[in-house]
Amino acid sequence: MITERPWFPYISRPSRYIGNEINAIRKDPKNVEVSVVLCFPDVYEVGMSHLGIKILYEILNREKWIAAERAFCPWIDLEERLRKDSLPLCSLETGRPLSEFDIIGFSIQHELCYTNILTMLSLCNIPFFYEQREDPFPLVIAGGPACFNPEPFSRFFDLILIGDGEEALLEICKRVREAKRHRIKDKHHILDSLKDIQGVYIPAFGKYPVKRAIVSDIDKYPYPTSQIVPYTELIHDRLSVEIFRGCSRGCRFCQAGYIYRPVRERSPYSVIEKVMNGLKNTGYEEISLLSLSSGDYSCIEELLVKLMDILSDKKVAISLPSLRIDTMSPVFFEQIKRVRKTGFTLAPEAGNERLRKVINKNISDEQLIRTAKLVYDSGWNLLKLYFMIGLPKEKEGDLDDLVRISKEIADYAKRKKRRNRLNISIATFVPKPHTPFMWERQLTVEEAKHRIFEIKDKLKAPHIKVKWNSPDLSWLEGIFSRGDRRLSEVIVSAWKKGARFDSWTEMFKKKIWDEAFYENGIDPDSYLKERDLCDRLPWEYIDCGIRRDFFIEELKKAYREEVTSDCREKCNRCGICDFKKIRPVSYEGFPIDIQVVKKRETVFLIKKYRAVYTKIDVARFLSHLETIRAIIRALRRANINLLYSEGFHPTPKISFSQALPVGVESMCEIMDIQVKGELNISDAKRAINKELPKGIKIISMYEVPLKSRIVPKETHYMIVLRNGAIKEDAIRDFLDSESFYIKKQKRKEEKEVDIRRIVKSISVESEERINLVIKHGYEEVRASEIVKAILSIEDQDILRIIKMRQVI
Repeated sequence: MITERPWFPYISRPSRYIGNEINAIRKDPKNVEVSVVLCFPDVYEVGMSHLGIKILYEILNREKWIAAERAFCPWIDLEERLRKDSLPLCSLETGRPLSEFDIIGFSIQHELCYTNILTMLSLCNIPFFYEQREDPFPLVIAGGPACFNPEPFSRFFDLILIGDGEEALLEICKRVREAKRHRIKDKHHILDSLKDIQGVYIPAFGKYPVKRAIVSDIDKYPYPTSQIVPYTELIHDRLSVEIFRGCSRGCRFCQAGYIYRPVRERSPYSVIEKVMNGLKNTGYEEISLLSLSSGDYSCIEELLVKLMDILSDKKVAISLPSLRIDTMSPVFFEQIKRVRKTGFTLAPEAGNERLRKVINKNISDEQLIRTAKLVYDSGWNLLKLYFMIGLPKEKEGDLDDLVRISKEIADYAKRKKRRNRLNISIATFVPKPHTPFMWERQLTVEEAKHRIFEIKDKLKAPHIKVKWNSPDLSWLEGIFSRGDRRLSEVIVSAWKKGARFDSWTEMFKKKIWDEAFYENGIDPDSYLKERDLCDRLPWEYIDCGIRRDFFIEELKKAYREEVTSDCREKCNRCGICDFKKIRPVSYEGFPIDIQVVKKRETVFLIKKYRAVYTKIDVARFLSHLETIRAIIRALRRANINLLYSEGFHPTPKISFSQALPVGVESMCEIMDIQVKGELNISDAKRAINKELPKGIKIISMYEVPLKSRIVPKETHYMIVLRNGAIKEDAIRDFLDSESFYIKKQKRKEEKEVDIRRIVKSISVESEERINLVIKHGYEEVRASEIVKAILSIEDQDILRIIKMRQVI
């Protein structure tokens, strides 16, 4: 286990790799027939923010004969350590190497994660190309939106799943089980048995027609209400509930809007049930109602009011992460801010109405300005606007209009309240497969930079902040978006040169990719040029369900600046619906008659309870903030009636003792909890311990006065050292000295601290153990720093630090 390695506490965010999260499912490999590891080619906090992996994890693990586990791409520091120590990349649940699973399934969300796929395969000694892998297992498979043009990475996979995974992945597992039962060892035979599953593409069999897998009713399939609760703070750290899949708007640049058609809504009763069960099982303080355009949910206002009636007393906030300007209403603002003001991002995409008609986003300037004013009038002090540059038919004056409308909104914000702000986010348009713009050209890097900096220069103001996606990253995204199979060798070349985490601006190195393209004799800019309508496109064997002539007609309408109506209002005959099995599913006018029983707010006592708890085992790798978050969510799951602060961002009134450094264990951490009413201490302690993660356990709990505070006077440590690291002469010299100064880095300054006045006592217990008592009230110095200074040793010489006792 990597957690036992002496270097583990010193890598960045060790909590990414410890597993053992609340609601994680661990099965004995001996008791299952098919094992699947769900891989996400990015770091943990990005991968665990995606709903798809949670849905598949739930569906697969519901079957007793399947074990589904998870793996994520390790950050650079851990990758280096694994290679140095010849350790394989393992799953979080059982710590097994990926190569021991029957199926390794990658979720490919975007084009800039391809080198991370190679990192994960390499760390398990799995050859990159399917023709190099002779053994039938593991089958290396892929799914996700980037698979709608799988050509650039198709040689890395035995099987690629196009479309919805709920039915298809389970069917793949069933047929793998049959192959294993019949002891079939021929890989070609196994793949051939999978070829007829809708959505399955076998790259080794060449290009053949593949029809996208589609789930006709998303409410028919299990949904994860016991979602895994991570320790690491996620990019989207909240309970996610998908309210519908698909989009009816038809924005001509948006691939997701076409490949996820038609709209399939969950019933409002189903949404409410999943929200309530999800909160009960996770303890999250925020829910996200997910879709491509949440405001388009047929009864969104009624749903929002009903949910807030239920959740406001529980201090659970709601976010609607994808809202269209023309669906916003005052109801949204009034309901959302009943608990906490979550963020607002509006995406006009273009700076004027003409260009919005080109992209089929029929929003007027008046609507945009009115909605922006409504955001500020409702009490929000920050609004984010998202624009694209390089859209088809874009003219120079369009950028001036973008600047003009941004200034108008920003000026109103400043007049409304001086501390109001406007954030502008700019991205380069990337033509995507299966959209009407898939034949269009993409701006060069130089063109994109020129337009971005022109906008930035014209929007210089203290209350406006302009951010942008790197044109270099958009350049690579555009190449892979419409690329062909020749690019797989380029990916391997770039990976060997050190390309990693290319979607991270600070990690991307364009020079590496320039060299990789050159070595393989490929002109990368040829992929960014305009395509002819007669050209054979690399992905045309993939049938996303929408007719090619529909896309062409949409492109012509874009050039004529004509708008296509929302298909909720009028069917546009795109080809996706057969109106038998596949058709839109909506709940327009559906009454939500759930009765909410509101407790009368009575005068209640406020009580404060002090809890002493352990932080040992894998919990020692949690940071202070991660520990706080894990405990608060455990208290919510235990149904403790916490007291919250007032205002727009209520937080529970809980205070903790001093932050414990990552890697240090403790038998005596202390927290004070304020609650409404009186607790039965025995019952509360039992309920909370049932919900706390491994390594954290309340060992005592008692009431304290409301005005009492946690003020440590001294702390006792037991420190285990490498054999030979203890120098008794050094300890005697230290104890005999009047002062002992060490250098301590504080922010950007380095200062000297006398640790002799901090150390009350230090003594040798055995050949490998010392006892250290630190006094508080002076400069705070970590126990590890004190021991290293006294004994002149390094981090790797300290094997274990345990906080044994704390005097307050």
